[in-house]
Parts: sequence; C-alpha cells; structure tokens
Amino acid sequence: MDYAVKYYNTTIKQLDDIYIDLQYEVKEHHIKRLENIASVAHDINKRIGIIWHQKYEDKEYETLAFRKWKEFITIRETWL
Repeated sequence: MDYAVKYYNTTIKQLDDIYIDLQYEVKEHHIKRLENIASVAHDINKRIGIIWHQKYEDKEYETLAFRKWKEFITIRETWL
C-alpha cells in the first residue's frame, strides 16, 4: 500500500508538469508518460482488488490499517 500511495503522489506531480507543458506543445514523451501512468495505475488497481477480496476476509473496520486502507481507496477512486 505504501508503494501505491507514493506512486499516486508522484503521479500528481507528473500530471501537473505535463499539464503545464501541454499548454505550449504536445510531445511524444508526454504521451508515453501518460500511458505509463495509466498502465501502472491499472496494475495497482488490480492488485488492490485481489488483496482486498482474498487477504482480508474478516475485515477489521476500526483498525488503523483499515483506516489507512480506506483513505487510500478514497484517493484512488478520484483517479478512476
């Protein structure tokens, strides 16, 4: 989960940079960066679903781990 949070924080910075660049021109590296962002985000989303449904059968809704998980899911849903 820490990887995913760091990835999404980095992605926000990358998207800000790309947005600024796109005001002036579109280059191939912009497209490749966006495709990579989408691909990694898709993989993270799949792994989250697998972990959630297979490893957390008895979800402990009031634990710190669950609250962190829920916070992450909320952030992730804004990207979908």
